[in-house]
Amino acid sequence: MSAAKDNSDILYVELHSAIEWFRLADYIKDSISQKHNKVLLSFGWEANMLVDWERPDSIFIFDALHRVVEETGLPYDMFYFCNGNAFLEKCYKKWLIDTNQQNQIAGVFYHYSHFFNTIKNISLSDTPNKDWYNEQRYNIKPKYFSCLNNRASTSRINALFHLHDNKLLDKSISTFVFDPDTIHKLNHLRPDIAKILPMTLEEPGKFLRFDLVPDTFWFKTERIFFDTYSNSYYDLVNETIQHLNLETCVFPTETSVFPNFNIFPIKQNDCYSWDHNVFITEKLIRNFFNKRPFLIVCGHQSLKVLHSLGFRTFDKILFDESYDNIVDPMERLGAVLEENLRIVNTYELQQLHNIIYSSEMESILNHNFNRAVEISNLSDYDLLEKYLT
Repeated sequence: MSAAKDNSDILYVELHSAIEWFRLADYIKDSISQKHNKVLLSFGWEANMLVDWERPDSIFIFDALHRVVEETGLPYDMFYFCNGNAFLEKCYKKWLIDTNQQNQIAGVFYHYSHFFNTIKNISLSDTPNKDWYNEQRYNIKPKYFSCLNNRASTSRINALFHLHDNKLLDKSISTFVFDPDTIHKLNHLRPDIAKILPMTLEEPGKFLRFDLVPDTFWFKTERIFFDTYSNSYYDLVNETIQHLNLETCVFPTETSVFPNFNIFPIKQNDCYSWDHNVFITEKLIRNFFNKRPFLIVCGHQSLKVLHSLGFRTFDKILFDESYDNIVDPMERLGAVLEENLRIVNTYELQQLHNIIYSSEMESILNHNFNRAVEISNLSDYDLLEKYLT
């Protein structure tokens, strides 16, 4: 939990972990002063809609938010809340109605600048003179795409099966750095796939110690992506959260490709539900700063969110992006994977190169880079002011 800032009439509190909620009310009461007329709570922990509250109990994020306000004894209309879910405001309004709430905080909004600022600082400081796009303008690259995955999820395991079974691993730069327990489960179901894991960009042995969190190195440097950017044309991005349905939070049925693996069912409520989630992280944002086209496995209407933030995508230029309108996450995943397969089966590498380095594509990638830099300069204060006006 960050220290409160003293140069404003806003008491700003940033939470970095879901387990901090149980002491948040006391922290606010200790930090509030007479000059503060607003309390801005920023939850930066991957926009998760569940909160660990005095483990092992987990409660929904809006329940936790209201509990904190009640415990502070402060008026509800002093509080503002932001996190990484693009549909946060719609979700909160729907939750208020569905749960017959008598009180509501002053406002909630999407703090989309957080990851942009982090990745800009990494990308532009770690390799400040690298223009990955233009450096390879005159060289035909050997691979079609990258598919960089770390920790296992239902969508990533299904993506691995698809890439393997359609012989796309050799045509891509792919990683699947799953933990030993997941690989053990996979070995019973698909031993042919389990034996090639883990697949990693790093030197052999780097990820053998799974007592260490394997993705920390990935997040802190761009140099590890040098081979990816130099040797492939676009990215198949498998984002962190693709589905969430708290009302039926049970294990998937046996019809799942990988049964009993994920705690969440492979199902998603529609965009009017109070648990609808679109969460954009470094996995996708890295594409903007490094000028990379992409297909994305994410929540329903993720591309629509990007368009609302001022980004341009690649519909009809390279990809068919109609997958963004598919509500069911497994159907949407299947559509993304089939679109990726279509690209590989349709174009020779020279043809793909010509599309990627067309003036139309270059215009989009440069536009997205500049827009990402603009967004990275926004603070939570800026976004609150924008929300209020």
